[in-house]
Amino acid sequence: MAVTIDAKTVAKLREITGAGMMDCKKALNDTEGDFDKAIELLRTKGMATAEKKATRVAKDGCVALDISADSKTGIIFELNCETDFVAKNEHFQDLLQDLKKQAIEKKFKSKEDFPAEQIKEFIAKLGENTSVGSFARYEANANGYIGCYMHPSPNPNVFKLGVMVEVEAANDPSANKAELATLTRDLAMQIASLMPQYVNSSEIPAEVIQKEKEIYMEQARQEGKKEDFLEKIATGKLNKFYTQVCLIDQAFIKDDKITVKQHVENISKQIGNEIKIVRFARIKVGEQA
Repeated sequence: MAVTIDAKTVAKLREITGAGMMDCKKALNDTEGDFDKAIELLRTKGMATAEKKATRVAKDGCVALDISADSKTGIIFELNCETDFVAKNEHFQDLLQDLKKQAIEKKFKSKEDFPAEQIKEFIAKLGENTSVGSFARYEANANGYIGCYMHPSPNPNVFKLGVMVEVEAANDPSANKAELATLTRDLAMQIASLMPQYVNSSEIPAEVIQKEKEIYMEQARQEGKKEDFLEKIATGKLNKFYTQVCLIDQAFIKDDKITVKQHVENISKQIGNEIKIVRFARIKVGEQA
């Protein structure tokens, strides 16, 4: 018995799969109007279209983060899509959680380890470009500790900003877990808010420092400063530059009278165990590294 296929259904199938109008109509006819079966029938076509949709900007999405129970291993990554509407979709959230589970169990090392075919299938079904953005995996040593912070969202399942930070103690930190949990959360909140690019100035590439120095010297020169003073002026401005881009040199968000470095030193003294910041990863939806 012939099934009547209305234009709206054909248009919806085309929007979801990206297949041609006539292909969609034929698929619906061949499956007697079963929408899900029509999607499956167009899967091959959908896969090709999914590649095409990868040219569209995936600027929305969610951040996923997981820290192991012993705080020795952590992963954080961004799953991008095109709209907030899809980011809130239960199917997108299911994909996010499944990918996170795989990343943990299979110990993914980079975003290239994520299952491309599974993501392509999702693109074909939902009709939006979807991709894994920034990714980081940390494995701390015996004296290491990994903490995190996820910025609150109106939707409890949709996080747009997350931070993972690793610290290391001079001695066994097992007796200091509570203090390290608080410290790393405070550091992660600092990173989320003030967006440092490096832990300290030694991490800044020499060419970046040289370029900044040249800019500061030229600025001073145009202001009429004497050549003999340009180097000193540039050095002073570089120190200010460090307070903006280096975590340890920033003013601590909970007490701006001290720097992050001084705060870590104070905690180290309190617990009798010297702590140093090893690294951090800050991921905000749409701000890929």
